[in-house]
Amino acid sequence: METVIDGLCYIGDPCYVFSHDEWDEIMEKTNVFGYGRNKKINFNGTFTMYGDKCAVSSTAYGDGEYQVKVNGVRVTTIGVDSGSIGIIPLTAISRDKLEDAVRLGFIIDQGFIPVEAENGVFRFGKVTIDTR
Repeated sequence: METVIDGLCYIGDPCYVFSHDEWDEIMEKTNVFGYGRNKKINFNGTFTMYGDKCAVSSTAYGDGEYQVKVNGVRVTTIGVDSGSIGIIPLTAISRDKLEDAVRLGFIIDQGFIPVEAENGVFRFGKVTIDTR
């Protein structure tokens, strides 16, 4: 998956920053983990939530705790419970979930953020998360 996301963004497990209903909608729209009714959806890693482009991909080994590095230096760790890591503009996250975004993820403000995820390695501009 390669894309570009713009603005102040949350990096982390997307299930932490969406309500159960929103998470179900994402699963249905994207078929990201094969949970949607429409098995013919070809999910490419991006989806739109409240008009904002978001991206998500699976980790290499599912749930766990993964190091966040900026320019190769470890700055924090993030937990994962859905087997996925995403990048979501804060404008796509409801006010009641913003505290969870700050507490459970990593916030980045880098303008246009190039996003790559391949074989369990996530790159969000200067931020790297290796889940292998």
